[in-house]
Order: sequence, then C-alpha cells, then structure tokens
Amino acid sequence: MKKLMKRGFTLIELMIVVAILGILAAVAIPAFIKYMARAKTSEATQGLKAMHDGAIAYYGEAHATTGVDAVLYAKCLPSSAGWTPADVPDGGQKFPAEDYQGTDQFGADNWAALNFSMGDDFYYIYSFDNRIGGTCDITAGTIVLQARGDLDGDDNTSLFQRFMEVSSNGGIHATGGYYKTDPLE
Repeated sequence: MKKLMKRGFTLIELMIVVAILGILAAVAIPAFIKYMARAKTSEATQGLKAMHDGAIAYYGEAHATTGVDAVLYAKCLPSSAGWTPADVPDGGQKFPAEDYQGTDQFGADNWAALNFSMGDDFYYIYSFDNRIGGTCDITAGTIVLQARGDLDGDDNTSLFQRFMEVSSNGGIHATGGYYKTDPLE
C-alpha cells in the first residue's frame, strides 16, 4: 500500500501570494484615498448650487423698503458675504454644523437671504461675492460663488467657483460648470 503524504504550501508559493497582495494594496490604497477625496468635493459643488438657487430665488422675488415712502424693487440680490467660517478647518477636519446654525455666521442676513446654511458637518468655507455694487435696481454685473477647503490638512487649499451674471436687460444666468483649482489638492 502507498502511504499518502500531507503536503502544505511551499515557501515560494506563500511569497508569491504575499507579493500579489502587496501589489494589489499598492494600487488599491491610493485609488481609494483619491476616491474618498473626490467624494468629499461633492460638498463644495452642492453648496455652490444651493447658493446659486438661493440667489436666483431672491432675485426673482419682489423687495421693498420700509416706511410710508416704501419703494418696491423688482430685482435685488443680497450683499456680499465673506468667507464663512473665516478659515478652513485644521487638519482636514469637518466643522460641526451645530456650531454654525442660528449664529452670526450662516445665520447672518445675507446668508439667510440666500437661504443658505449647512445642515450637516462640513469641510469647506463659503463666500458670496456680489461684485455689482448695489443690491437693488441692478443694471448689470457679476456675482462669484466660492468654496475653499483643505481636505488632507497640508495647508494647500482647493477652490471651487461658480460665476453668475446679471445682463443689461435684467436677466440673470450662471456658468454651466464649476471652476476648480486643485480640487483634490
């Protein structure tokens, strides 16, 4: 009778498996990190879209001054709102949304006019730059919507912008896309 011998894996076979796993990890981990960074940038585009929609809605509403001699304006835009919060979060962390609700940050009149606030924790700071000058009886001009963030905490920031323009005939329109500078920094 023949005796059956149990046989395991050789050292060479184990080394090949470890090498294959190492190669897969070397490819997959950076791709996963890049994928996660791309997913985080969606917050910026969604925030700019919310500001855009708020500005369009505000522009289309009727506005009036107060008092007996009230003046009715057909087309108005909120005044500029600087970077809110003032600086990007440290080390690629998120701002807790509850710290910025009902405060003088996103609760300020110009942000409220845009109906803009952050319901969830967020990575980016936002700016509404009304370059037209006045806020009512607008003849023509440009508005810049911006988001800035530092997703990886290396002190290099990404910038997302969307431009809106009021034409001389009173129409308002925005660029179809977003201008991005170092979106994944």
